[in-house]
Amino acid sequence: MTSVSPSQLPYDSQWRSERSDRSDRSESRVTSRYVPLDHSGYIQNTLDTMVDSVNAATELIQRKQNEYVRFLLFLSLIIDSIFLIIIAL
Repeated sequence: MTSVSPSQLPYDSQWRSERSDRSDRSESRVTSRYVPLDHSGYIQNTLDTMVDSVNAATELIQRKQNEYVRFLLFLSLIIDSIFLIIIAL
């Protein structure tokens, strides 16, 4: 799985200050502009976690289904045995 540094949490943004000098003015000014961070690592980590969760849930469901089928077979054997005992009487 890909790990993400704490600075790359969702909805983070980075503000970068830039100094720009204008030739027609003697003063310089500082401007800020929004620079979005790369969220691909965070997204990949989230998707990997979701896939792992789905796989774990699928495995659990399959295990429970197998237990249920074994229980039904066991119950069927008991019912058949009771039926044979009743017929024998």
